[in-house]
Amino acid sequence: MARNRSGLDAASPNAHRKTSATKTTEPIRLTAPSTNLPTPVLLADSTTYTTHVRVFIQSTGDDSGSECELTGWISFPGTGLILNYNVDLPIITNFSAENNGLGRLIAEYTGQQAGSPAPFQAFCDEDDVGGLDHIMGVVMDWTRPENKGFADGGVWEWRGWRNSEDNRYIANLWWQVSPGWV
Repeated sequence: MARNRSGLDAASPNAHRKTSATKTTEPIRLTAPSTNLPTPVLLADSTTYTTHVRVFIQSTGDDSGSECELTGWISFPGTGLILNYNVDLPIITNFSAENNGLGRLIAEYTGQQAGSPAPFQAFCDEDDVGGLDHIMGVVMDWTRPENKGFADGGVWEWRGWRNSEDNRYIANLWWQVSPGWV
């Protein structure tokens, strides 16, 4: 798969907590624009954009107890829409056989906005007795010129992982922006 080298707001210091334990990658195009899109339904205002965001967990690490608790949110700040999630999954489990390698779907949210794509935020943490372990965090601001290419109708993936004493947490963020579609 080709990697897009144009940059992503998620790589900025404001997008997620930078630690030596948190690794990020550049976004990868999963499909080209206009591929695998739903049958278009034009809205009355064809400048309305639909932004679809999904969070997947590809693998879980070790944790005290028999489950890991994943918490986080997907939000569209300009619209006031926010989805908080809290999911319990078994520890030391690989979900990469699910959803074409993306892993277990743990959150999904869609936002619409007229005039431009809705900016979004997506975060995933593992909650344990010692506090939150940050796995993934993305803030997508469409007003930044380097981010415009990620709203081209294609399907994009961004991966974050926690590489510490747990050594196995991997989360994937999936998004697609469709202008004038529902």
